[in-house]
Amino acid sequence: HYFEPVSDFVPGDRSCESKLYVSMDLYLITPGIHGFSNDYSTRCWRYDYLPEYISQPYLPLHEWFLPQRKRANKVMQQYIWFQPYLRRNA
Repeated sequence: HYFEPVSDFVPGDRSCESKLYVSMDLYLITPGIHGFSNDYSTRCWRYDYLPEYISQPYLPLHEWFLPQRKRANKVMQQYIWFQPYLRRNA
């Protein structure tokens, strides 16, 4: 593995069986969580069925993705770390 674990989560752990989860239909997602500002909503793609105020078809894709890239960079710097042996050998 190239990266240190983000948490001590182990897939298949019995503690997951008691966790609550939510099923969302399309109306809770669109405009639901997609309706939030760029500060709170991640949009992985500019879908055709999204309202114009969300999809912003007038923006080039590289500008449309900019808020997502900035947020991803912040998360990567905060939580994702290379294994020590990789940092030493870099």
